[in-house]
Amino acid sequence: MRSRLPAVAAAAVLLPIALALAQAPPASNSLPLPAASEGTAKAIFYASQQNTSDLLASNFLNHPVYGPKDEKLGKITDLIIDGEGEAVAVIVGVGGFLGIGEKDVAITFKALTPKTKNGSSYLTIDVTKEALKSAPKFTKLARQM
Repeated sequence: MRSRLPAVAAAAVLLPIALALAQAPPASNSLPLPAASEGTAKAIFYASQQNTSDLLASNFLNHPVYGPKDEKLGKITDLIIDGEGEAVAVIVGVGGFLGIGEKDVAITFKALTPKTKNGSSYLTIDVTKEALKSAPKFTKLARQM
C-alpha cells in the first residue's frame, strides 16, 4: 500500500496539468487567426497543397499584360480582393517610363486571358494602350488591415 502512495500523489498532481495541456491550442509559427465576431463563427481552412484550379498572387504580381496585338500595355502591380476573399480585379500600371508617370488602372480579373506563345505563358486583355491611358486612375485607400 505504501508503494502506491507516491504514484497516486503524482497522478493527482499531473492529471490536471495534462488535461489543461490537452485542451490548449498547439503552438504554431503561423500568423494568428482573426477572432470571430460575437455570434458568428468563421470556418478555418488549412490547405495542404495548391489545387490545379487555384491561382497564386505571385503568378500575377509584376507580370506584364499585353493587348490584342501583342503590344505590352503595362504590368500588374496589385490585386483587389473583395470582402468575401475573391480576387475581383488587377491593378495595372500603365504609361510612364521606369515607373515615372505611371498610373494605376483597375481591370476586372475576368477580363484577363492567359495565352501561351513559344512555350511562354502571358496575360492579355482586349483593350488598346490608348484606352488604358484614358481610363480613370485607380485610387487606393489607406491601408486597411
